[in-house]
Amino acid sequence: IKGSLDLALNGIRSSVHDLHDDSIDLKKTLSELLDSVSGRFACSLEYDCPPDMPKEIKLSFVGIVREAVSNAAKHSSGDSLTVAVTEYPGFYRLVIFDNGKNQQVGEMKSSDNVSGIGLENMRERVREADGNISVLRMKAGFKIVISVPKKGDKV
Repeated sequence: IKGSLDLALNGIRSSVHDLHDDSIDLKKTLSELLDSVSGRFACSLEYDCPPDMPKEIKLSFVGIVREAVSNAAKHSSGDSLTVAVTEYPGFYRLVIFDNGKNQQVGEMKSSDNVSGIGLENMRERVREADGNISVLRMKAGFKIVISVPKKGDKV
């Protein structure tokens, strides 16, 4: 009985801990995502956000970066990958950049046939947070720029 109670209490403690915004260390999680492709890319993380960023935004940013890192590993011809997360007075910004070469240049819209399910998932996460996303193909890189408003603000 004691073992079962200990197991149940540990499960409850873990669940309660997961409810706190502090429980997601965004900087550490993003760093670990970049570490997973550090053999393929020279990776850098620029991080300037407070620990009290809302949990929903942290989770969105983790999912978006996970998808972007996966896409870069599969599709990029580049050798460097940068993720930057910055807090501004009214919003949070996430920028993901890889230096791969592109034959086509311009912003990728949702209506483009080349837009895959991963990019569409990113767009959906941003829409749910009332934010904006731009996906840019440049001759010398691929860039995703996301702005998510702080509560009560619109970007």
